[in-house]
Amino acid sequence: MEQESCNERLRALPKVEDVLQHPLVAPLLEQYERPIIVGIVRDAIEAAREDLLAGSQQDVDTDAIVADVFLRALRLQRPSLHRVINASGVIVHTNLGRSVL
Repeated sequence: MEQESCNERLRALPKVEDVLQHPLVAPLLEQYERPIIVGIVRDAIEAAREDLLAGSQQDVDTDAIVADVFLRALRLQRPSLHRVINASGVIVHTNLGRSVL
């Protein structure tokens, strides 16, 4: 009985194209290239699928997937480089190699 319920909930997951046609995803498609958003949508659906297979009792609908897509798209806007302090005493320079102070 529980297996049937899990299968039904997996079948209820939205298709990638359905999420892409959601009115709230349109601004993302204008801001980023389509292949990037398609990848994000696939990742969000896959994460929902894994949650269901892990035994999550929470129902997943299109709005939940769209919210996850927005969170993943926001991560793209954060810079990936961070300032760090080199406290090792070694200066790394592309032309000099490693120079000890």
